[in-house]
Amino acid sequence: MKRIPVIAKSPLHKAYVLLGASDPSELSERYLEEDQKIVTSRISDYHDQKLITNKIRMILETIDPSSLSVEENYWRLNILWLWYHHAISYAIWGHKDKRRAQKYSSLALKYQPKNHPNKITRLLYLLVHNRFSEAKRWEKTIKAGPEKTTALRLLKFYNEGGFFT
Repeated sequence: MKRIPVIAKSPLHKAYVLLGASDPSELSERYLEEDQKIVTSRISDYHDQKLITNKIRMILETIDPSSLSVEENYWRLNILWLWYHHAISYAIWGHKDKRRAQKYSSLALKYQPKNHPNKITRLLYLLVHNRFSEAKRWEKTIKAGPEKTTALRLLKFYNEGGFFT
């Protein structure tokens, strides 16, 4: 039997309230909406504790995953993965902070749910860890579409010295 979270009793309660969500899937949807507003407006900064995405990340990281239902934990991981996935970019292009980009790429891979289709996170991980040959091999596993275009641009940009200079 699938356990339906009672929001008031859920360890995710603060996140539900902050985003106005009533279930784990809606929590993820609302988080994504906020994330996209921040990304498109280019105001994102992992140092800014007033940003709702940063508040949500802090809440989610303090929660013991074993206290959550399978569904809640899946969406928790997905949200944390997305936060760290975007934080890699901010570390590279916003702050030129290689150490933080390396840390965030490791955490993004840790949180990325199994069988998640995104392959750019691993590519960024390899590039910020100076593993260009592996990154080129990984890029070849990306077949087509926007991810392929992004992967090729990232490899080119990295090869031209554009990540941390």
